[in-house]
Amino acid sequence: MGGTSRAGKIRAGARPKSHGERIAAALRRARKLAPEKRAGQLRAARRGGANSAAGDRPENPMETPPRTIPSGMLHSLELENFKAFGTRVKIPCAPITLIFGPNSSGKSSILQALHLMKQTYDHCEKPGGLTLQGEGCIVDLGSFRELVHDHKPQREVRIKLATTYENGSPSALEWTYRVPVGRSRESLSSLTVFVDGESHPFTVIYDIRQGTSKQRDRRKTQQLSRPPGLVAHCRTLITPPQQWEAYARTFFESRGQFEKCIDDHLERTKSDTGAEIFFPTLPRIKRRTALRLLRRLKSEISCTTSPENTLHWISSLARGYKVPLSSFLLDSKVRKDTSQVFDLFLALLADVSLDSRPLYAGWWRRIDSLQDAVGKLLDRVSPMGPFRRTPQRWYQVPDVMPVHVGLHGENFPYLLFHNPALLSETNKWLEVLDMRYSLDIQQIGDGDLHLVEVRLSRRRPRQNDALADVGFGVTQILPILVESLNATGRIITIEQPEVHIHPKLQADLGDLLIHSIKKEDANQFIIETHSEHLILRLLRRIRETTEGTLPKGAEPLKPEDLSVLYVKRGKEGSEVVQLPVTPDGDFAQPWPDGFFAERAKELF
Repeated sequence: MGGTSRAGKIRAGARPKSHGERIAAALRRARKLAPEKRAGQLRAARRGGANSAAGDRPENPMETPPRTIPSGMLHSLELENFKAFGTRVKIPCAPITLIFGPNSSGKSSILQALHLMKQTYDHCEKPGGLTLQGEGCIVDLGSFRELVHDHKPQREVRIKLATTYENGSPSALEWTYRVPVGRSRESLSSLTVFVDGESHPFTVIYDIRQGTSKQRDRRKTQQLSRPPGLVAHCRTLITPPQQWEAYARTFFESRGQFEKCIDDHLERTKSDTGAEIFFPTLPRIKRRTALRLLRRLKSEISCTTSPENTLHWISSLARGYKVPLSSFLLDSKVRKDTSQVFDLFLALLADVSLDSRPLYAGWWRRIDSLQDAVGKLLDRVSPMGPFRRTPQRWYQVPDVMPVHVGLHGENFPYLLFHNPALLSETNKWLEVLDMRYSLDIQQIGDGDLHLVEVRLSRRRPRQNDALADVGFGVTQILPILVESLNATGRIITIEQPEVHIHPKLQADLGDLLIHSIKKEDANQFIIETHSEHLILRLLRRIRETTEGTLPKGAEPLKPEDLSVLYVKRGKEGSEVVQLPVTPDGDFAQPWPDGFFAERAKELF
């Protein structure tokens, strides 16, 4: 064997470089490379050190696999003319969604849009309007002029929420708001329903208009719990439900019987001397209206010369449909509030032994299910603001037990006081996070005030302190910890969880998020953050899951569990860039403006 040089001996006996040192070395080399080569050099160093950086493993960026969103959670959010966003942007979500970007780029606007729809759903004061501010609101958006892009109230604001509720396929509702001519306040102008199940997808657009005085009076006499006077007019049935195609073929074969049925009803209505006419399953309608509707059906059915144009005709009947509006959702329970030709068409189908449920119940059942899913989605939203409340010496337990920690984390002591199992689990996680504290909730006195005190104890050195006497970072992490463990099936939105938190704890927070999305009643997180430590921990867990090298106690994370978004300013408003994550815990495309390039600039 040949001799080994002194340099070779030194390299052979040298301490292996750590992962962080390999990244630093790659950054130093990248300064000497052309700009287009820098991102690849850094990615290679993170994957496997010097060999990969030298190009032993070819680069193979992958698209992020389809995301696995639990049923009822937020699949995506789309915004147009909302605050920082001008042209339409889509915000794809995952069990963990991280939103990065410069200050004032529009990150907070994403969470504010979701919070706005939640508080409008919870505290709707004006029929068809938005709840922009008020007691109990999550966010104060001032006025419509303040929230519309470029403060131009003539623009229409659109917000679209997509959820998974039927076979895991996303469906959505989109609301369009504008200030009507001659009005000073915004109003809902249209509602679009997107049902995109694996079978029978369809899309319906409703115009929101003021109902007639007769319709409003009828609603009052029925004592319905909805704002009076707003009616959704079915303007466009873009894609009819797929089951209508088979029904149209069946109807086309029976159209002769249906024509005879219409003729019989026309003769009976003409000879009827009453002011109103009764049809099965319909309220009484005026004789003149009944004649007009029957004649319309008779003239139009003669044009159905094939199953295809029969389907088109049935869809055109549905386009005249009117539905009362409740808050900002369709009030389908009283959808027969106005007599329409579509109602009459459905009622007459029974006379020719045709079941109307494939047209009627199938359509409305799925719209009802979607609206119910969106309502439950908004109920599940648990917001946490950028600053948690300053710790108190003691806390007065409220009469009504809260369900989550609250916007400022103010409720976490009460949740722990009433739930010993939650307190025990919180203490276990304090140990996992290496915070060296354990919590204890002590009741003060036995009076009617129900005061409790939060104490923190540690073994080495042995001490016991009130929460108000420890570092501020502990009080910032505790509400996030308690909410992540206590919440079940919630959509937890957090602004800047890293505030006042040590970098190591920011990284360890990633393991807490993974645990919370993996438990039986999984939660979903949408987080606005600047923390590179948090994203690096999540990318590391994805890489370790792929390689089978997860540390003991760590839970797996896949690329589809994570959506990383970067918000940046553009010419037509802010833009959202999704950065797909590969199975080896890397980004499939370069991070915009460099991955936390500020650190590299300061170091090198």
